[in-house]
Amino acid sequence: MIKAVFYPLIGAALIAITPFLLTFENGQDIIHGLVSYSAFVLLLLFNRFKKNKIIAIVCVVMLLAVSFMDLHNLLLYKNGRPMGWQGILPVVTVIIAIAMQKPVIGLRLRAISCFCFVFFFAHIVGLNYFSQPLMEFPLLKFMAHSGSSYVNRTTIHPNFTSKYLVTDSVTITRDYLDTSRTNVVVLVESWGVPLDTGEFASQLRIFGGSLQTAGIHNRMYSRTRTAEREDLINSVNGSRGHRDTIFIPKLLASIGISTTFMYGGDSLLHYRNKYIRNIGFENTIYGKRKGQNQASICDSVMAVKLDSLLNSAETDSTQKVKRFIAWTTADTQFPLIDDENETNVDSTYDARLQGSLRLIASLAKKHSQVRFIVQGDHNPILSPLEFQRKFYRRWVPFVVLN
Repeated sequence: MIKAVFYPLIGAALIAITPFLLTFENGQDIIHGLVSYSAFVLLLLFNRFKKNKIIAIVCVVMLLAVSFMDLHNLLLYKNGRPMGWQGILPVVTVIIAIAMQKPVIGLRLRAISCFCFVFFFAHIVGLNYFSQPLMEFPLLKFMAHSGSSYVNRTTIHPNFTSKYLVTDSVTITRDYLDTSRTNVVVLVESWGVPLDTGEFASQLRIFGGSLQTAGIHNRMYSRTRTAEREDLINSVNGSRGHRDTIFIPKLLASIGISTTFMYGGDSLLHYRNKYIRNIGFENTIYGKRKGQNQASICDSVMAVKLDSLLNSAETDSTQKVKRFIAWTTADTQFPLIDDENETNVDSTYDARLQGSLRLIASLAKKHSQVRFIVQGDHNPILSPLEFQRKFYRRWVPFVVLN
């Protein structure tokens, strides 16, 4: 019994994982299951009817079809890359998976139905606890992609390049930092670059006369914790295999500038309680502490705290205190828990994003002597798939105010 389930499971995992690993690119943000559910079911049926040549051949053909669909889905995520040498992968993996089933005695149909339900149920339950799904459903994804026209989400449209600064640089903070005054670096959660140029222009209009520079830049990784680090890198020195990273907060603290990090969520999320200190921040302000269960403090409350810090720097004219403050927003973090209806995600996201940008614009207008450097951390990668398709992949906006 164990062999009858274990061997098809291993074969289905081979069919799912091999194309994913052999087409893997550094920094890719594709969520892919560990086991192909369709392949698992087909291998169970193949073992049950392997003595019936017609049904066995049908199962093998369907296995090949499902494997090619999975590969097609993976390449489509990678800007619709054509199928080159990878086209041999489905054939090889299916042959190996079928060969593995030779010593297996097939289960009864009732047992097959039972195990299919158990693994499907385990997949559904696991989605509530793990970011890595157990099962992959290539047929469903293939049908979803076939029903919609393909849009290039990697190459920036000329409409953007003709109007805004477009760069691969991740040194935006370092390039626009002004050490002669107080600087505020804001990382806006899930602020991606929309495919619609007009929508991006409407977002920029929120900043009004404070806007000095606007553009977009590419991120290698679609993770907030990575953006918090790379945006604050001043230089990287490498020698004899040793890599020494010098962060901007640590450098500024060494010349007497007060450094503060702000985030409205839990200090334990992404281990911020550890790496934020290592980056060089002297002070930290979090919305919730260890052991507290309340939700993240909204951006409007954190903006009040930021305003208070800037006011204190201005009123302390005797010491002429200069500050460096980094703030990661939280209002647009997915999932948008108070609006689970996917059809309303668009309007909810827009309202929250505009709210956060207006808070920043208001602070920049009030504190006109302070330099504000505002960037997105990543495109909305945790949003529903249809909503993700409205944004460029791994491109984020940046604006410089005052």
